[in-house]
Amino acid sequence: MKNRTLHFLQILLLVTVNANAIPLRIAIAGAVNQLAEESLKTESVLSSTGVGVVPFQTDSDMALKRGVNEIVAILVEEAVSDSLGFYLVDRAIVKKSLDEIELALSGLGSPDQLRAGAIEEATYLITGLVAETGGGYQVILTLIETSTMMTVATRELSFPASALTVYGDKLVAPFGFYGVFGSFEWAITNTDFGPYNLVAGITAIIPTGKFSYVRPTLECLYAEGNQSTSQIVQQAGVIPELASGTNQLAALIARLGLGSFIPISRAVYIHLGLDLGLGIDGKRLLTRDASGSELIETKLRDAEVCFSGSLDAGVTIRMTERLAFDLQLGLTGKTYGFYLNPDSITMGGLYLPLRISLAIPF
Repeated sequence: MKNRTLHFLQILLLVTVNANAIPLRIAIAGAVNQLAEESLKTESVLSSTGVGVVPFQTDSDMALKRGVNEIVAILVEEAVSDSLGFYLVDRAIVKKSLDEIELALSGLGSPDQLRAGAIEEATYLITGLVAETGGGYQVILTLIETSTMMTVATRELSFPASALTVYGDKLVAPFGFYGVFGSFEWAITNTDFGPYNLVAGITAIIPTGKFSYVRPTLECLYAEGNQSTSQIVQQAGVIPELASGTNQLAALIARLGLGSFIPISRAVYIHLGLDLGLGIDGKRLLTRDASGSELIETKLRDAEVCFSGSLDAGVTIRMTERLAFDLQLGLTGKTYGFYLNPDSITMGGLYLPLRISLAIPF
């Protein structure tokens, strides 16, 4: 009874008071309850109705930069969850059918196909538009029936930009991503392999707070060199000479990093981090023994342990809802070969990596 009274008062406030004068959360809750009342006029039900919230659109660069459309969508989801007439369909279910929903809303898709998809739990969809007005924003909420893709009701409300102040944390919260990357590493202290390495792999940035993240990475490295001398020092204390021919390296390294964000806008941030890695490497080296008369060849199958550490800085740009671009520079140290025996050769050095990632934001 208390919840019913509260919602009635919210609706009463919307009727008698301008939305600019009341908290944005309450204004949106009242608008959602009005949509719920409109839905009851077309279909009498005895229980709550499933509603999915579709991402809101905006034609305002400022609203997009500040993430106003995303904040409004979050508040609408909260209002649907608290509504007496609606219950919220999980965002993941809606997201699975987002392409079909967008086609159906544009009139190009089949409502029957949409109804047969994963969104069938939702009787209605709520979507809308955020527009910029003088010193504030206007929001149009639209309630759509999924069986017919027809508009059931709309509601409009406006609010000043200052109403977003309390949502500042959400406006600057960084997004995470996962995807694939390619990297070019230039050797600056050791050119036994190289002088460059090629690296490919998968990576992710997972936010753990407003300014912090963890970054797991799995990389596959390949390098090839052809030099006449080497700066490798064996435990025996001699400097072997690399024979004429190709010297190859292949390594698989798992890395884990920690770092922090520097937000630039809703869609752009800088990240700074440190990561450590452990993996296995295989080398093919042609060297001469201490006398210089006998060739010694190691095989790629003679895998050894390798270590890596890296300091890096990068910039991440959210290009679209489903595509992010990350550019990263750094300083990386690697050691190839760590067997403690007289025949082991420990190699490695410092590298300058340039990494480009194409990823899916979340």
